[in-house]
Amino acid sequence: MLVLWLVVTEPWATDESNPTASATKTAEEAEPNLTESMLIGIMDRHYEDSKEAGYPSVGPLSGGGCLIDSGFGMHLGRFTDLKKSFDPKKKEWEFQATGRLCDGIEYFYINDVTGKLSR
Repeated sequence: MLVLWLVVTEPWATDESNPTASATKTAEEAEPNLTESMLIGIMDRHYEDSKEAGYPSVGPLSGGGCLIDSGFGMHLGRFTDLKKSFDPKKKEWEFQATGRLCDGIEYFYINDVTGKLSR
């Protein structure tokens, strides 16, 4: 007769006495909702909207110009140049941009749920 014993240890064990620990861990590991192509689209739309609203194409009043750093819209090369991070607690993306059309380092935020871009 063959008898097998399965012993479950740390990786599968849960802390039943602390339910908030597992909820906190889940929130911290939340996956972003927006994809790279969606983020690029939002940034490109921001640039077009700022042009249509009459903002200058360069300088501190032109967030759109800084964000894309060209007159051709957001492209993958520029997107990869941006320093980006995702905060799962705030459900928010943060982008840091600098370049010839920026006023130093500029910060842009995109809400991962609504897609709203703010500065």
